[in-house]
Amino acid sequence: MAPRSAQNNHKDQGLHGQDHQSKGSGSGVKSKGGTAEMPLPRKLMLCASLWGMEASADFEHLYQVPILQNLGMPLSLVSLSGLMVGPASVIFLPCLGWLTDRGSNPQCRKTAAIFFAAGLLITGMMCLIAANLMHLNYLLESQAEKAALFNVSSAWNDTVSLGLTTSSLFNASDFVGFKSSTVVYSTDSPAAMTDLPQQSLEVPFKAGLGMLGFVLTGVGFDSMNSVVRSFVLARCPRSEHTSLLVLGLIMASSGGVSTAALGVVDFSSLLGLSYIEGGSLTIQTSIQALVVITFVLLGLPITVLAGSKQLKLNNVRYEALIEDDASDTDAACDVHNSPQQDDQLTRSVTLDTLGNSIRSFPAGVVYFDATLVHLDEDQARIAEQAPLVPEDNEPQDAFVKSCQNSMSVSYGTSGSTYTSSGQQQHQTLAKTTLEDIPEGEMLDIMKDTERCQPCCASSYKRKIFFIALSCFFCVGAVVMFTMTTSDYVGKAIYGGDPNGAAGSDGLLRYQEGMRTASTGFLVYYASYLGISVLQSRLLALIGRRVEFVAISVIMGLAMLLLSVTARLEAFYSLTVVAGLHRACYFSVPYTVTNDVMQAVVSSSKGSKVNVGFAMSVVTASAPLGYLALFPWITPLEDYTGDVSIPLWLGTGFSFMAAISFLFIGKV
Repeated sequence: MAPRSAQNNHKDQGLHGQDHQSKGSGSGVKSKGGTAEMPLPRKLMLCASLWGMEASADFEHLYQVPILQNLGMPLSLVSLSGLMVGPASVIFLPCLGWLTDRGSNPQCRKTAAIFFAAGLLITGMMCLIAANLMHLNYLLESQAEKAALFNVSSAWNDTVSLGLTTSSLFNASDFVGFKSSTVVYSTDSPAAMTDLPQQSLEVPFKAGLGMLGFVLTGVGFDSMNSVVRSFVLARCPRSEHTSLLVLGLIMASSGGVSTAALGVVDFSSLLGLSYIEGGSLTIQTSIQALVVITFVLLGLPITVLAGSKQLKLNNVRYEALIEDDASDTDAACDVHNSPQQDDQLTRSVTLDTLGNSIRSFPAGVVYFDATLVHLDEDQARIAEQAPLVPEDNEPQDAFVKSCQNSMSVSYGTSGSTYTSSGQQQHQTLAKTTLEDIPEGEMLDIMKDTERCQPCCASSYKRKIFFIALSCFFCVGAVVMFTMTTSDYVGKAIYGGDPNGAAGSDGLLRYQEGMRTASTGFLVYYASYLGISVLQSRLLALIGRRVEFVAISVIMGLAMLLLSVTARLEAFYSLTVVAGLHRACYFSVPYTVTNDVMQAVVSSSKGSKVNVGFAMSVVTASAPLGYLALFPWITPLEDYTGDVSIPLWLGTGFSFMAAISFLFIGKV
């Protein structure tokens, strides 16, 4: 931007004073050039809702199968929740993104979409709590009935005398425990008599309510994952997008760590409710669901309020920048001492016009603002020596300087001619109209203009397609890890049997494997948190494309290693790599999508561009990958008898994610 003129110093002082005042209030606005630098507290406030979102996702991964089985849902029907969440999210998310882009105030629509998605998630959690409370009430009633029914000392372990008549119709050996005309009846547990008639009707309702809760929670999480990130990015300058998404990863991973850490607390014993038989899991999951709801309710208004305040600051800053640009334009025109003559098609080109055009064009390409001229032989020779497009590694200021040194363009005033920097005078550029340009040259100019556009429609659609395809395969690998590794650890590493008899060695080993898998999930989210802190440096060091491809390949190799070796060391190595993989998945595709769509917006020349729709399409690929794999995991494992089949599928999906991302091109 050109220096401000002396007559605008009072405006500068006023704007600088406003900037310093804004800094004092936490806006973090730099006075120089109007550059916005958001303070860390405001970034944390914008990302606050991600904590509750990730806490709900971790809750679903850890407790979906145990809760539904505890409520009476057959194991063969547990995967129905995935069959319902997948199509619902795939259809609903693009529609939600399309609706948020409509109307005269899309920002307000994004805010409403956030509250709607959060409402779905909270409603799902409330359904789970209601189902757990119904089951807990049933356990208390059953326990009370058992105490009243079997609290008679003579009802069990008593001797009953029977008078038997010796006859051919009776054989004493038919009576177990028959001795001296007596039959001894005894029992170890009255549990067999607890199957009350109303249980067959109550259990399906509880299980159905619990499944509905998980469906709403899944759709709500997928919806919030899309609209919250779009809401945050829309209210921040582009220079802050990467840092905000990385900070969002830190907040999200913290939510996952909190849920995993709460899972090791025995709330049943802590609250003195351990006397309820079979109620430990019900109490544990109910309390954790309440904690997740609290996280969502606290984080949601913080994000919305911070976004609204940031939007107001952006509007004030934009008005100040417009005023500064107008002042700069007036100052630049004053030093020419020359009024504008004729019209845009006939007045000559000046060096300042050339420099400003180079700086203002998005890709650094010289753009003459419809001032098309013919050059004489000397000027044509000089123009050929000056590069029209800077090299990739050449700053724009250096490029402008090289153009000014190689070209000495005079600009006419009333009756006299001036030159720049005391260089050799040349004739004033000839005044030329569009009609004087040959048809062939005009076609070349039009082709060059089209080639300079940042992103054409076909290009950005191709990029969005491959981004979504990469996310599809990436989520497929994540599903294989989160949904099957616990079972793999219990069966393959510990040699346990989930269908073993109560107290058997196989069942005990499987339960020990489940505890180890829970510890592995805590390591997984701790790795996710730690790597998220370093994500900004990692992106700056190797770039987004290299990071996504490399991490996808490493994830596939780690899953392959675990499936081949079946060792505990390989499992913990996979949890660490999976944390890195999750951090990459939740940052790189969204930043690339946002950059692609921002390039489309800058080249759309006022036409409508559905940024929210593109973000929703990328987000919808996640439930689509979940839908494509989750319903077939257990049947395929049962058919082959190989517990490592899901890991093999995850390996292939990881490699396909890396290959798909390569087709996006330079990002």
